[in-house]
Amino acid sequence: MLPTQPSVNPPQTDAATTAALLCDRHGRVIEYVRVSITERCDYRCVFCRPAADYHEANAAAVSTRTTASSLTTGETLRLCHLLAGMGVANFKITGGEPFLNPDAVRIIASLKGNPEVGSVTVTTNGNQLALHAKNLRQAGVDCVNVSLNGMTPAGYAALTRCPGARVEDVLAGIAALQAYGVRIKINMVPLYDLNERDIVPLLEFALPRGIPVRFIELMPIGEGIRYRGLSRREVEERVEARFGPLVPLSEKRGNGPAAYARVAGYEAAIGYIAALSQNFCAGCNRIRLTSSGFLKTCLHHHDGGNLAGALREGKDDRELSERIRAIVLDKPERHRLRACPANSAGGGEPMLGDAATRSPVQAMHKIGG
Repeated sequence: MLPTQPSVNPPQTDAATTAALLCDRHGRVIEYVRVSITERCDYRCVFCRPAADYHEANAAAVSTRTTASSLTTGETLRLCHLLAGMGVANFKITGGEPFLNPDAVRIIASLKGNPEVGSVTVTTNGNQLALHAKNLRQAGVDCVNVSLNGMTPAGYAALTRCPGARVEDVLAGIAALQAYGVRIKINMVPLYDLNERDIVPLLEFALPRGIPVRFIELMPIGEGIRYRGLSRREVEERVEARFGPLVPLSEKRGNGPAAYARVAGYEAAIGYIAALSQNFCAGCNRIRLTSSGFLKTCLHHHDGGNLAGALREGKDDRELSERIRAIVLDKPERHRLRACPANSAGGGEPMLGDAATRSPVQAMHKIGG
């Protein structure tokens, strides 16, 4: 069995230290930012993007469009280096699909060149990894998280809703990363009737190669409300039926909230991230910077503030820092989402904690999920 979520108690700091760090009013220290460098993606995964956003006839045009509101590479890096100077040491580069931004590797290399930055990782659908593996190694990326939600050619194409998507390309990219010595994690969102039969084949692929796998609880956000995800226990049952008992690991791994375990015969860990069923908001240490320059303080709330406007008004670093501190100070105490009908019966709307807090929830690809 997987362990319970790691401790969610916020770190204890003295007043002088806290004043120098980026903190919210609940005493949580922010040290991790997810940076979306594009909304564009060459996939239309069923739980991420709406079907109306995908058209076979013009898929290429849809996947390569840009918006005038997007931050430039220079603007993105300025904000990232400013955040690093405020104690945010860990960066996750996301999209859309980050490698549709031609400057993705340049951004990673720039951050890795900053002595105030601790780790730089990237999340990708993996279909371009074979092209970028060598450059990622040279840039110094700390880890590549590959989203791999299917293991058969037909199932993978159906989940991605992209006729040209080939799971073989992703597996080749993973092999290229390993050849260059780049650390890898694989993420899967387990879904009833869509990829639940791929849980064991994925582990049979990853564990012998020493690659950790994390199963991510489906979130009732955007298209996610239309599908039913597998619970943590349901994943455990499938894993243990094939590999034997899961042995919990107590040590914290990485910057995220995953709870990890191992099975006999393999060093690579198996994790589960359960933002709904095992809420970890009390220890949340992250914020999100969208590709349009919005600093988002919680995945499930609209709270945050626009930094693009301040950049383009010519604000100096001190003024930008003050703006960032004011935004982070008001980070919500917790998300208000709970399980929705779609996650248990196939259809419905996201459910918030009470009527007073109900608000529309943005699509995952627009917030660098």
